[in-house]
Amino acid sequence: MTPHSVRMMDVVTGRTETITWLRDENWLVVTDDGHYRCSPSVEGMLVYVAETDDGSQEILSPQEFSETYNWHNTPEQVQFQD
Repeated sequence: MTPHSVRMMDVVTGRTETITWLRDENWLVVTDDGHYRCSPSVEGMLVYVAETDDGSQEILSPQEFSETYNWHNTPEQVQFQD
């Protein structure tokens, strides 16, 4: 977490979300299982860093990550609303 982050937990489900405030009133919220919601200008700056089977790292755009690992972000799973 950064100095401008807050981690919130739903006491009923135990699910957590981390809210990070960025420059120029931008923000990013990530759930404990990787789903995210963000301000519009942040979307194009996001990347995934994946550890491959051989231990190396791969940097992928959200679209590349989705195509490679068949995982899709579902912003509706993020409880925080802007």
